[in-house]
Amino acid sequence: MDIQKKIFIKKIKDYKICVFGDLMLDNYISGHCENISPEAPVPVVEVVDEFSRLGGAGNVVSNIANLGANVVPVGLIGTDKNGVLLKTLLSDFSSSMDYVMALEPICTTTKTRIIANGQQVVRYDKEQTNINNDVEDALINCLDKVIDDVDLIIISDYGKNTCSDDL
Repeated sequence: MDIQKKIFIKKIKDYKICVFGDLMLDNYISGHCENISPEAPVPVVEVVDEFSRLGGAGNVVSNIANLGANVVPVGLIGTDKNGVLLKTLLSDFSSSMDYVMALEPICTTTKTRIIANGQQVVRYDKEQTNINNDVEDALINCLDKVIDDVDLIIISDYGKNTCSDDL
């Protein structure tokens, strides 16, 4: 590792970084395919493994935390089971979950990939991209609270309206 990278990694440990944006859960279902379904011309996947990872802005949180920075995520999740899992995964990388808002009408953005014989066959998404003014106001309030306590804000926008034009 060259000296500039060492200095950067050493310095980033001194920073508190806010990641504001579209928090997502990435689910993976993988297995083997030996047959085509008699119901439709689609592969039948015998599931061998299932796992979840942070996606979207959550992936940015984990990457920055792995460099050693103190990361504060700001964003929306639902109160659904995927929201609970996403918050648990995020808490592994952040000391503060104070600005991850779990809201009842929000569906946690979830991308599920089905992989057969090492090849992605299909991805299905669950998401809600319409955010009302009250939610935008709550996000602004979160940012107002955190802005003086962090050194840097990273905006991670995946087009799910957490980072709306108005906001």
